[in-house]
Amino acid sequence: MNGENERGKLAELGQEDMGSDKRQVLIVGSQEEGGYEASSLDTSLMTEKPLYSGGAQQIELDYGSVAQLGNLLERTVQERLLLVRTHINDAKDITEQESARFLERVNQLREMYVTLVEQAGEGGLFQGIGQASGRLTQAISGVQQLISDAERCCRGLREAQTNAPEELAGSVSQQAVQMEDIFAEIRHLVSRLEEGADQLFLFVNHVSMNYIEDVFRGGQDLFADSVVEEFRAHLDYIVRNEQQVYQQIADYKEQVVFLAQAFTEQDQTRALADQSSASGAVNLATQGTSYPLEDSPYMLSAMDIREFHATNGIERLSTATVPLLFNILEETVVAVKKLELLGEEAVAAVQEASHVPLYGTLSVSGESLFASYRASIEEKALEAMSLLREANTQVAGIRQGLYSLQWNYPSLLEELRPQIEEVLFNGMAFQSVHACHSAASDLLNEMQIAFKDVVFQLAQNQAQSIEELHNSSHMIVENMELLKSQMKRGTIG
Repeated sequence: MNGENERGKLAELGQEDMGSDKRQVLIVGSQEEGGYEASSLDTSLMTEKPLYSGGAQQIELDYGSVAQLGNLLERTVQERLLLVRTHINDAKDITEQESARFLERVNQLREMYVTLVEQAGEGGLFQGIGQASGRLTQAISGVQQLISDAERCCRGLREAQTNAPEELAGSVSQQAVQMEDIFAEIRHLVSRLEEGADQLFLFVNHVSMNYIEDVFRGGQDLFADSVVEEFRAHLDYIVRNEQQVYQQIADYKEQVVFLAQAFTEQDQTRALADQSSASGAVNLATQGTSYPLEDSPYMLSAMDIREFHATNGIERLSTATVPLLFNILEETVVAVKKLELLGEEAVAAVQEASHVPLYGTLSVSGESLFASYRASIEEKALEAMSLLREANTQVAGIRQGLYSLQWNYPSLLEELRPQIEEVLFNGMAFQSVHACHSAASDLLNEMQIAFKDVVFQLAQNQAQSIEELHNSSHMIVENMELLKSQMKRGTIG
């Protein structure tokens, strides 16, 4: 089986309830397309009477009933076991396809994680956070440019203050605004903000490359691809056990054939009672044969395994990344807050410098010069204050974005749960594996019911050959139960 179409076909496997007799009917394929098959095992292997109608009666064993059992074992039971094998192999094929997509699925989750962080900040502040020139870096560059322009305006303001017309000497203050220290500290804080942005960029890429793959790790043997690899390991047990059951039934059929031959050689009474007869020889040939099945240590949580590992993956991702992120954000937020305060101080300092006090009385011409001088000072001051306020607004936006990431990050990881489940094992493929296991389990259940009838039919006969056949039938029922229980681990619900 290959591709999504095959997965879709497998997902169509189902069951139908056929009236009051509650027969299990296996549907393979679809009725509209080719490959449709309805198959059920609803009659006794020894009497061919319905198994689901109730009131089963024991029969007198004779050549016909034993021969009937031998024929149906080959024609019905072994064919169904081969169909079980087909479903198991289909499940293996789907699981192998998922295993082959491991790196693809890891990269998908990496992209999902980066997208998640990108959407965490207000106003798209963290768009492109996984790239060296993302929106945050651009915003900081914008702040730098505004600060540089404001500093240039303040230098012009200072130059204007120290170059008052000679006619105004003694009438205006020659003291110029001193902004060098403030701007030096502002530039230092902007550099710290840049470092914070670089650390966020490195953090996102570090998590993406070093922690996302750990989300897949886990399972009984700490598999790198926990869900898929545990499925594969479990299916390996199922494959071996199914082969063992198939061999057990093949040998059982030979035992039945030998017993039927004994009926042809001796009359019924002697064949059932004489322990030294040919049937006795048959007993010795099959006596003591054991068909032990292996108990799988995998898939103990059944199909909840995907949800279980998604929960563990989120917890590990949160434990590993939240402290790292919060350390970066706390240091960066401290720098941002200081930058905002200094920005406000710078605005206040420029605003104060925009006031030009007049000392004494001026002539008419002097008043005109003073008005022109004051207008020049105020114009440069207003431009500087406008640039500083715009820078402060952008810094406040960065602070809000950092707060938003800090507040939302833990809950955003939880929002990754559906995507993590999907990459741990593709949803459609997961349903298809369930369908394969369910179909195989239903077939085993039918055969188990049929063999329970065989056990019932053989239970009261005291002849050694029949007793051993009864014991063999009982062991088949037990092994089918174990195999079925292992198949059930791969079904949903």
